[in-house]
Amino acid sequence: IPHDEHERILKELINLLTVSGKVNIWELNPFNPFTQLISKTCPFDRGCILVNPRKIKKLFHRVGLKSIQLKYTTFFPKFLRWLIPLEPYWQWFPLGGQYVIIGENSKGLNS
Repeated sequence: IPHDEHERILKELINLLTVSGKVNIWELNPFNPFTQLISKTCPFDRGCILVNPRKIKKLFHRVGLKSIQLKYTTFFPKFLRWLIPLEPYWQWFPLGGQYVIIGENSKGLNS
């Protein structure tokens, strides 16, 4: 999705929500060096620009979402999969391979 379309599309998604419905955006983390490398070399990601999670969090605030949560995930590669149960303890650490931002619809946006 082109970056200049993010706000418009997010507003459209919010209009589809019930009151207290949630929007979840799952993205590649631009702060993770391995994610940057994979994104630059993957044909599927050709031309994509990774989105700063703080930018999306600010956008969630601007469009009126509440209870916004930012969580980092996907810290361990397949050969370290036995460490995956530890990932919930690392959600605050901004070097996970991906992040998810969750926001709840405010009362009155879709009434």
